Order: sequence, then C-alpha cells, then structure tokens
Amino acid sequence: MFAATLAGLVDGGVDCVDVATGATAAGRATLGDLDVRFVDGAVDRRIDGLRSRGGLHVVCLDPPRTGAGAETVRRVAAARPRHVVHVACDPATGARDLAAWREEGYGLQALTVVDAFGLTHHVEVLMHLTPTSDAGE
Repeated sequence: MFAATLAGLVDGGVDCVDVATGATAAGRATLGDLDVRFVDGAVDRRIDGLRSRGGLHVVCLDPPRTGAGAETVRRVAAARPRHVVHVACDPATGARDLAAWREEGYGLQALTVVDAFGLTHHVEVLMHLTPTSDAGE
C-alpha cells in the first residue's frame, strides 16, 4: 500500500483517496497509528479537499487499467502538485494519460517498467512527472 510507505517518508501526513469504500475502511483499520487520512471517492472530485500546507507536494496516482483519463489529469494538474507519480497498469492507457499530463504542463522526469506479475503480459509503468510550465495556473 502506497499510503503506509509514504506516511513514513513525508511530513504533514498523507491523504489516500480511493473509490473502493472497502479499501478505505481497511486502510483506516490497519494504518490507524499513522498520519494517514482516508477519503472515499474519486480523486478528481476530492482533490480540492486534500491537506496541503503551501500546496500539494506529491500526488501518487494509481488509476484502474482504463487509465486516469484527461479530465482526472486536468483536475489533479489544476492543484499544481510539485511531483506526480503516475502508476499505469496498461502501457497504452499510461501513454494516453502521459499525453494529457503534457497538455497540462507536466513533463516526464523518469519512467520505469516493472514486471510485477511474472509469466504474464501485464506490466506496471511508473512515471515521475513535474511541472514544466505555468500551464493550468
């Protein structure tokens, strides 16, 4: 779980947004001792309510296989996080989402492909993006 790892690395707490109510309930139950707040819902509808002192530092986005989509990318980019870690579980939708990030003024800093499911065709594509312009502000 990203929230558990990130909570040990950042100051100011972690907000974890998930459309799966069961996942947020499980997170609350297992990570209650960490500075993690669990929020039910879609990130594009909840981004304005997330904790941010001086702006969002990092957004870690792990959308479903269908990808985040241009509207979600647009709404997250409007919050102008300084770093975005985008996890794509399908290279094609990851490429489409990357095009949307570029349209919103974010550039690719690093890309890593992880064979997380050995002996299958599934790979995870991890992208680190940062703002490259004032687009969206």
